[in-house]
Amino acid sequence: MAIRLIYTLAFLIGAGSSSASTSSGTTTRTTTTTSTAASRNMDQWYQKYPLYPDYCSTPAQMKQRAIPPLTKPPQQQQAGGHEAGDDSGASDTGAASSRSIETSLLHVTAIIRHGSRTPYDNHSCWKGWETQSWNCDLKTMTAPPTVEQIMFLQKQQQQQQGVEGVVEIDSSGSTTTTTIATDTAMFLFEKNYNALQNPPQLANFLNGTCQKGQLLLRGYVQELENGIMLRKTYMKEVIGQGKDQEEMDKNKSDDGYDDLVLFDLNLYNTNSSSSSISSSSNSSSSAGSANDNGNDDNPRTNKRPYEEPNLYYRSDDDQRTIMSGQILLRGLFGDLIQEHSDQLGPQRDPIIKVHTADRERDVLSPNPTICPKLNDLMDEAVKSREYIEQYVKSQESQEMNRIMERLGGGNFREQAQDCLMTTICNDRDLPSILDDYGRDDENDSGNDSHNQYFDRLNKYSFQPYNYVLRYNNAAYSKLAFGPMWVEILANMLPFIPFFKWQVILPQMVKEVKEPSNAPLLSLFSAHDTTILPILATLGENVWDGQTWAPYASLIVVEVHKVGHGDDRAFRLIYNGEVLTDKVDGCLKGMELCDVMYLFNQLRDVAVKDRDCTSSTSSLSEDAINLRKVLFTKKGGAILVFLTILSGIMGGILTFVYLTRRLPYRGKDGKGVFNKAPSTLPMDDIEVTHPYGYGAADSSRIGSKELVLEENIIL
Repeated sequence: MAIRLIYTLAFLIGAGSSSASTSSGTTTRTTTTTSTAASRNMDQWYQKYPLYPDYCSTPAQMKQRAIPPLTKPPQQQQAGGHEAGDDSGASDTGAASSRSIETSLLHVTAIIRHGSRTPYDNHSCWKGWETQSWNCDLKTMTAPPTVEQIMFLQKQQQQQQGVEGVVEIDSSGSTTTTTIATDTAMFLFEKNYNALQNPPQLANFLNGTCQKGQLLLRGYVQELENGIMLRKTYMKEVIGQGKDQEEMDKNKSDDGYDDLVLFDLNLYNTNSSSSSISSSSNSSSSAGSANDNGNDDNPRTNKRPYEEPNLYYRSDDDQRTIMSGQILLRGLFGDLIQEHSDQLGPQRDPIIKVHTADRERDVLSPNPTICPKLNDLMDEAVKSREYIEQYVKSQESQEMNRIMERLGGGNFREQAQDCLMTTICNDRDLPSILDDYGRDDENDSGNDSHNQYFDRLNKYSFQPYNYVLRYNNAAYSKLAFGPMWVEILANMLPFIPFFKWQVILPQMVKEVKEPSNAPLLSLFSAHDTTILPILATLGENVWDGQTWAPYASLIVVEVHKVGHGDDRAFRLIYNGEVLTDKVDGCLKGMELCDVMYLFNQLRDVAVKDRDCTSSTSSLSEDAINLRKVLFTKKGGAILVFLTILSGIMGGILTFVYLTRRLPYRGKDGKGVFNKAPSTLPMDDIEVTHPYGYGAADSSRIGSKELVLEENIIL
């Protein structure tokens, strides 16, 4: 039976509300008392330290990552910066240079890192770390199936009973028919990780009410800001009435975002349960033709912007990633979802589909379990001379190892960044020797802040991994994220004429979606170990490996139609910085670049069927082929037969070894063993203590007989 998961905040952000709303429109009075307290606590965030790393994504840092308006090249140049043909004559050259090219936004792919979270494991970083308690305000809510599903199941039961209701039989044997109510009550389960309250034996890993790696309230605010930012960038609001609204509309049209409209809400019918989204200027088929908004055969018609096919939401199955994506979508579509909920009534919920997979098998982060060759590539990188010189033998490495020893946590280099950032970003206490971030003079303990141990230990923790991601032309990153790039391109390519990409990306022909089913917005919610390798696959100039992805990081890939023909361009943005011109082939300073340069970078990367065979695997090729055969239906039967045969042969050999005879009686002299005698002489058998004691004083058993039963059951 299907279960719908609803992730929500256990209290509202901000005061002035009497209840907490979930994504289903359900309200609960139980959260009212904590709402005001939570609002006050937010005012105290990021106050303990003089400066916070970009990793923390404070409200001020999030504001600096706004997606910039589109800066377009002059009309006589194409998106890639190459001179376009000009048939208008020399007299029009000056006029053309003063005009920007005409563009329209067709598709956006957004890849986010989850927001601020608890430590991803119970580390041992420094003395006192393991005794900390982490308590969480965000709750995970689970809901039963929808009313439609419940009614369908109950209707099936009615049909089986042949009645217009559910038949119930009491203890006396009499039957009654109960009519099913159409207003079936709905409810939510709130998951609270508070069942183990007797530490240290009975406690969660983090000693409080949080899961390992659980999204925190600060992370909620970060992803909400991401959603609001995407709305301001890619959504055109409904044109209002009155002087104030007219002034707001004028300011909106003058802010440089007119060319970035992905969803025009003026085309959205808020008075019915259906809607029409996008216009001919905002979508295009693979043949370059625009969608017709009046075509009833188009699945995009009468769909809301957060419904498929307009939205594709993908996440792995971690709580922090699914919840982060949901919060972002709330910031992006929150009022539209609320209107939809009001139209559906209290017993029905707007539903947004999230596409996910078994966490152990997913490909939204490097997964050596399903691709063992990743271990080979990592091993090759860490054994390289440069890696050893920089991260093993260097003076900096030795000093950082000594610092970790002084802290009492041993060598915790791989966990150091997580320990440092979950501490400082949540205003917890750092060890005095590490409490030097952002301090110009001596800190409170008298340590010289110029040592910068916090920043140095942080870099010592993540830079070795970054080296692996970029080593040998990013071989590790490209192998790890081939399948994810296939997913991304499958949603993107329908907006680009087929003939422009089929030669460069022939492997995508069978993967690409139908134009009418292609999403305008693709959202991928994942991890820092997703963001950085994705950047690494786009070329060595896109990301230098010297930084790490902060909480709520955002990669955006926009696809634009250029002019009125088949030209398509892309814009690449990471945390508010335009990186388009860092992709090989794109001209410096240009925000738009021909999509062919992007596809050329990915032609050998976007592969679903990868060569993941490890050179260190103990299985030979013949063994691998045999295993493939055995896991077929016919091979399974063979495997069962061989197992039974092996058991029979093992039993026979064991019987012969113990009894010195075959398990049947043969005639003497016919080449078979004689029947074993029923008695065994025990004269002159030397007996030794079973543990070796008294071996020099061994004794003998006299002339005695040990009687054996003829039929021995082994």
